[in-house]
Amino acid sequence: LVLQDCSLDRAMALADDTRKDVSELTIIAGSKSVAVTVSAGAAEMTSTDSEESVLGRADEGLAAAQHEGRNRIISSSRF
Repeated sequence: LVLQDCSLDRAMALADDTRKDVSELTIIAGSKSVAVTVSAGAAEMTSTDSEESVLGRADEGLAAAQHEGRNRIISSSRF
């Protein structure tokens, strides 16, 4: 998800709200309930970033979120 004119703090809040909303859903697959979680990385584009570099930082955040136990949002500001 790419957000235009959105600060990193606001993007983190939106992503965390989405994460919480998704985790509260009940997904039925056949006769089973399936828990769904969201892991994501967030990064803010600076004047020196390319599209690839900002997406790379967001991807690093995603990898960290998955490594740290999933169902979390990690900001590129940690790196």
